[in-house]
Amino acid sequence: MNHSTKRFIGMLLFFLLIVSQFSSVFGREVSAAEDLVDVQLLSMNDLHGKIDQSYELDITGDGDVDGVYGRMDYVASYLKERDQAHPNSIIVHAGDMIGGSAPVSGLFQDEPTVEIMEEIGFDYGTVGNHEFDEGTTELLRMVNGGEHPDGLGTAGYDGMNFANLCANCVYKDSGETILPPYAIAEVEDVKIGFVGVNTQASAGMVMPAGIEDIEFTNEAAAVNQAVEELQAKGIEAIVVLAHIPAEQSGETAVGESAELAKQVDDAVDIIFAAHNHQVVNGVVDNKLIVQASEYGKAFADIDIQIDRSTQDIIKKQAEVVFVDQNKKEPDPAVRDILTKYQDLIEPKMNQKLGYNGQDLTGDYTNNGDHGLGNLIADGMLWQMDADFAMMNGGGIRDDLLQGEITWGDLYNIMPFGNTLMKMEIKGEDLYPILNAQLSPIYGPDYSIAGLHYTWDIATNKVIDITFPDGTAIDPNGSYTLVVNNYMGTSLSAKHRPISEKGQNVEMGPVDLDAFVNYVKSLGSTEENPIQIGSEGRIVGIENTPENILGEVSINEARNAETGSEVTIEGVVTTTPGAWGGNGFYIQDETAGIYVFGSDEVTVGDQVKLTAVTGEYNGERQLTDISLLEKTGQSPLPDAVEVNPSEISEQNQGQLVVIKGATISELEKVNDYGTFEFMATTNGQAVLVRVDNRTGLAYDAFPFENGDKVNIIGVSSVYNGTFQLKPTKVADISEFTEQGEDDPNEDSPNEDQPEEDPTTEDNPNNEEKPTENNGVEDPNNEETPNDQDKGGNSSNKDKIENERNNSNNDKIAENEQSKNPLPNTATSIFDLMLAGAGLVLASLILFMIGRKKQRV
Repeated sequence: MNHSTKRFIGMLLFFLLIVSQFSSVFGREVSAAEDLVDVQLLSMNDLHGKIDQSYELDITGDGDVDGVYGRMDYVASYLKERDQAHPNSIIVHAGDMIGGSAPVSGLFQDEPTVEIMEEIGFDYGTVGNHEFDEGTTELLRMVNGGEHPDGLGTAGYDGMNFANLCANCVYKDSGETILPPYAIAEVEDVKIGFVGVNTQASAGMVMPAGIEDIEFTNEAAAVNQAVEELQAKGIEAIVVLAHIPAEQSGETAVGESAELAKQVDDAVDIIFAAHNHQVVNGVVDNKLIVQASEYGKAFADIDIQIDRSTQDIIKKQAEVVFVDQNKKEPDPAVRDILTKYQDLIEPKMNQKLGYNGQDLTGDYTNNGDHGLGNLIADGMLWQMDADFAMMNGGGIRDDLLQGEITWGDLYNIMPFGNTLMKMEIKGEDLYPILNAQLSPIYGPDYSIAGLHYTWDIATNKVIDITFPDGTAIDPNGSYTLVVNNYMGTSLSAKHRPISEKGQNVEMGPVDLDAFVNYVKSLGSTEENPIQIGSEGRIVGIENTPENILGEVSINEARNAETGSEVTIEGVVTTTPGAWGGNGFYIQDETAGIYVFGSDEVTVGDQVKLTAVTGEYNGERQLTDISLLEKTGQSPLPDAVEVNPSEISEQNQGQLVVIKGATISELEKVNDYGTFEFMATTNGQAVLVRVDNRTGLAYDAFPFENGDKVNIIGVSSVYNGTFQLKPTKVADISEFTEQGEDDPNEDSPNEDQPEEDPTTEDNPNNEEKPTENNGVEDPNNEETPNDQDKGGNSSNKDKIENERNNSNNDKIAENEQSKNPLPNTATSIFDLMLAGAGLVLASLILFMIGRKKQRV
């Protein structure tokens, strides 16, 4: 072989080496792109049937209105445009799409809202507390179809054509879910599981009579059960539609949805939150949590990528998009639906009732009584000829602006259709009734008529109750009180004293009718308008501490006179909000105490704070924090081993442990999962109370009566009953006779969540939000304290197997990769291979020619 031949072969080998490198690089890119499936998830939450409402909003927070937002014909334009532009798009919602609605929807049983959702193309959703406003039976009618028994709604209503899911909404008698717990969408050759779940707080936020047949089980346990079933079907991409609150905190999220993220299986990739009407886009425990405001003002758009080989989500990114009416034209189909129903209700909506002389705003009475609440309560008093009236803040859903008053205005304020109830009470009963509605975070809830009261901001207790003229109310006298039937029948701690104290109930008209009648009776005109405002009916008293003791030990603070200002330092031993409210326990070498009024700490923080001593339900606490400084981190003190009889005033507020206690009298004490049991050793017993907000709920408790356990918790007292309060799941562990398990070994609180769970499901304290946090109060109180059954024939096309089917009617198959780079790479690669073939053929011909020449 001569020199030129060798050189030619060397060039060819070098060229083939280059081609092989391109083959490796571009081949991998082509393979990687083909292994991924892009999917778009569009979502809404908390629409509340406000399908025709527009809102002027300051999105940037600079104090100036940025534009007009919302209204479902504009929402439809945004969603349809994105849905149609993406080959793999799914539209979902996280509950409370109906309930507390605008007249254009509410007067027709919210069937217009369903009609619009179907026109947009929703695929999956869950239920919130408001879907249960009229009970289980009406919810199932809404899902499955059928005309309303009283002729309300629309003719020929055929139900919802999208899947409704709830894994923790179950029948009490059978334990079966009233709706499918999950559904499976098939996109190209990957599958996505959607799980629905509703806050357990719903049980205390709607009429008890309407949901007597169902219960809401532990959310995390229900999700984990659904995840287990989905994984058994080979599904790894899992999305939870959760009507559970969340709030933004920097780059992450906090609240009950954040706690849910920590408690559920890591197979869960995304949680759509709802209920408290916030804008949230954060990651907790590698799970994306998203919530998109309220009332159709915004929606969420999440782009995900799913690996074909693992069937799991490998990338997820979200944005919350506000529905700016200036950037889109209204969708014609939805606009026509709105026009149809608006025309039907126009005569009733525009009925003139009177004239209002000023803007009346407000719902809860956090900062004292307000004109709108006073007007409503006065109307209740007038209609029922009662001594006293009370109206819950969550039932006031809109403002009454200056100008002409129409029937539609009053409907928007009171849309729930509750019925007035008059009952007999003793004068002394007013104290427990009013104390129960005082939130340690927000203050008062009810608007009132026929009485005035003062309350102590530090102790959160009513001080004095009088008639409006200041004369005393006889504690033993018999009086009449009027409330709505939501307040009068609710079993939540906030409202329960009303039904417990009230006797000889007399039912009245619908609350809206009473309000209309009262406004008419005033005979107001533009020349003689309604004038009403704050009248000092509710006054908070902030007492200045008389004793300022300076820096003291926690033990000295515990023994100080109530109302003393003290400065203490210690280590935080519990997560804020574990028992409701933004409070926590703190401990030094002398004692422990509960601190109320801050959620800006985490377990293990060394904290120095100045606050005022007080007492709540018999337990010593610090409140009215004026200074809080984190000075470092400290290890938690070991829990002191005690016998049940040793839990007392001496160790109240401290971490203690009881070893080898036998469980008895185990019982669930509310619908949220909180439970109690007696712990007994050597004939001595103490009550153990496990609050569901610590992460452990009754349905997930692994022990039963007769089991022996070790229990770590905070020594506490409630109205004279000493009790032990575990702080997290790991605080109750199995006892071994050999004594091998030392509960202190695991550091009782080191794995406690750092984020502060919101306390919105707390029926005792904060069943309601403030105006700023946007949380809604159920039936009338969708506050944070503030469904349907399976067999929905309209869901069959969306639910695979008996509950789940493919989403192919909406999601087009993606027949080829849409990424242009891999296609270009493939073309280059093909050209190189062709070139290499030509060069190789030339070489062969060249070699043959050389051989012939030699011959």
